[in-house]
Amino acid sequence: MFLVAGILVYRVYRPSRAGSLVHVILFGLRCAALLLCILLWMAPRLTIRSHGVRKPLIAVLIDNSESMQILSGEGPRYNSVSSLLESDALKDLENRARILTLRFDEALLGPDLQDSSIWHGPATDIATSLSQLSTRVEGEGLAGVFLLSDGAHNIGQNPAPVSEEFGAPIYAIPIGVEAPPRDVALASISVPSLGYVGRSIEIKARLESVGVDRIHHEIRVYDGERTLAVAPVVVEDGEQEVTFSFTPDAPGQFTLRVAIPTLPGEVEDQNNQELGHLQVLAARAMVFLAGSPSPDLAYVLRALRSDSNLTVDTVISTARGEWPVGLRSKLIASSDYDLVILHDVPQSLISAEIAAGLRRHVFAGRGLLVVGGEDSGLPLLGGAPQSDLLPIELVSGGASYVSTYIRHRISPGATHHPILGAGDNSASLLEGWAFLPPYTAMNRSKLREGVGATVLVEQEDTGDPLVAIRLAGRGKVAVVAARGFSRQALMMRGVGETDQVVRFFWKRMVRWLLTEDDLAKLRVSTGKTSYRSGERIEVKAELFDDLLRPVEEADVVLEVAGRPDDGLILARKEKGLYSGALRGLQQGTHSYRVLAKWAGGGEAGAVGELTIGRYSVEFEDLLANAPLMTEIARRSGGRVVDLDSFPAFVDSMKLAPQPHVSVLQLRLWGLNWPLVVLVLAFGSEWFVRRSRGMV
Repeated sequence: MFLVAGILVYRVYRPSRAGSLVHVILFGLRCAALLLCILLWMAPRLTIRSHGVRKPLIAVLIDNSESMQILSGEGPRYNSVSSLLESDALKDLENRARILTLRFDEALLGPDLQDSSIWHGPATDIATSLSQLSTRVEGEGLAGVFLLSDGAHNIGQNPAPVSEEFGAPIYAIPIGVEAPPRDVALASISVPSLGYVGRSIEIKARLESVGVDRIHHEIRVYDGERTLAVAPVVVEDGEQEVTFSFTPDAPGQFTLRVAIPTLPGEVEDQNNQELGHLQVLAARAMVFLAGSPSPDLAYVLRALRSDSNLTVDTVISTARGEWPVGLRSKLIASSDYDLVILHDVPQSLISAEIAAGLRRHVFAGRGLLVVGGEDSGLPLLGGAPQSDLLPIELVSGGASYVSTYIRHRISPGATHHPILGAGDNSASLLEGWAFLPPYTAMNRSKLREGVGATVLVEQEDTGDPLVAIRLAGRGKVAVVAARGFSRQALMMRGVGETDQVVRFFWKRMVRWLLTEDDLAKLRVSTGKTSYRSGERIEVKAELFDDLLRPVEEADVVLEVAGRPDDGLILARKEKGLYSGALRGLQQGTHSYRVLAKWAGGGEAGAVGELTIGRYSVEFEDLLANAPLMTEIARRSGGRVVDLDSFPAFVDSMKLAPQPHVSVLQLRLWGLNWPLVVLVLAFGSEWFVRRSRGMV
């Protein structure tokens, strides 16, 4: 094609008079310009290759987390790192290799780290940092990594498998293993969420001690600066649990600070306290229970009476299904009680007057719990005037009550709800739900649309609700459509386990119903109310419009007081549900505000509090993790190098120059000089023709 084009160009632009120098020059300019146009159209590249050698690359990866501040001997751990970085051995290494020095904590940090951030990383993730380093130095000839850390890896995946795939030997230099610290840590506390004035509140504290002989000490409980309780404790090396109590003298919401005073010679006091939330009510709660005799009713009644903070008033039908005359009057006067429980109560007993009274009872800020059954078909669901009070409704067609084995599961998104076990032992409780025997019967129902209902437990196969809740006015309503929970408790004991999961479910259900909440279009929740600094905080927001319909498309932003520039955008996960993760808060109680906006001018807001009870996860375990450092080195093909032998090891390293090919590519297209040449060629040709009268 280029040959044909060249022939045509020659025939068109060939000199008309042989031997004319001007015509030859003009023809040459035109050909050069045309050739340059063709080359630019082909987008040519100029490639320059140079072969040579370069020094191998050695990375120095430094743990920048707060645990490097822990005392080791006479000074903090980071003193050892600073000494190594200033050593002659490392300076000599720079003559034989290229040195890349980087820091890490939760992730690999950039080279321009501010002085205020050094040794202040909130957590340690060695695995992520190694992965990011591998990506960063790809193709740079990495010959090895010196990992300077105490091995206190506390977030992210296990770094040992990551080191095996790293592609270069890791030489682990454990920091802080020479002098184990002396320390007492308050690892965790367990505070009940609800208590009553004049009633004892039991608190459990877990202590972890290192380098401590048997010492008589004490634990203190504070409300602000006011001391609520002082309990003696004998501190011993290792882990121990201490139980003590105090009696509140006033109602209200309290943030309790449980602390153990600093011991003489203790290296770290930032892990000596934890915070917890407690709501104290003015008096014992009044509960009214009406039900038909059954093992399930007996189990619920035992759970209620085991709580000394409750006063339980009961009306039980006879074995022949006859109900005492006083039931009607008690239900009409339900406002005298903080919680009303209807356990398998027949629909025929729930008149329009009683249903209206129960509605007023709930909207005034009290609780209602309805347990289904064979006789009831769930009160308030069978066409009663106030049937929209409950979060579920009966399925039309077929039997409303089914007796068969019913396998269950916790509904997606409900794992953090306090009824199901949010708190210190939430993991064991949630795991326990998976091992419960199936229910034996259920009322066939479906979730009621448009009332902001939440399903906590559902049928495994169909997703039909078994336990559902909702907020109504200032009160709360819960429905348990499944039966056979007393059998679950009995069978768990029969296999050598306990009924802890079932028992806690009913106790926490009652506790949740007794705490007052306002109905809100925007409902914000977290997995728990107390966290450690550096711990991931999952935030979930449920958004409804004025008709309590889920809002699917909205902008939802969370802002923490005092940090206006660190707003967290909650992403939409499903219908009306938004979530996100928060991290980086310091110790103390933090207020937050969530604002949601959607099309049509809709807007809703919510406020809440979070307590960061531990200065940092970095102080959870003060001992250096030398075994992890050894495993990282072994799997990567490296070895452990202690601080004393570092100079000798560096001196023994064989670091041969690496063959290296440098490739430089220049794109001719897009540069200025081809355009300049092209203009000059066409301009010169035109100027010559113009000056000679040829145009």
